[in-house]
Amino acid sequence: MNAPSMRTPLMQAIRELDVVRVTSLDGMRCGLENRYARAPEIGDIATVVMALRAPKHPDGYLCECVAADGTTRWLATFPREALALIEATP
Repeated sequence: MNAPSMRTPLMQAIRELDVVRVTSLDGMRCGLENRYARAPEIGDIATVVMALRAPKHPDGYLCECVAADGTTRWLATFPREALALIEATP
């Protein structure tokens, strides 16, 4: 009998301009929350504005969520684990 696999499924890569859903607020940074309409919430849909990469640091993603009228609801940085890819850019 084989032992169960200890590997976790690979997360699909996220790139700039991809559309993502917020799945967790753990590790989120939102330094300018008072400037925008509200703070991020789980389930929000956003666009990745910038992929943040630095040696010896986990990747992060600056994301923007906009309202139907085009105004910014929030701008925040998330770790990869807090985002689910909804639509990848071609």
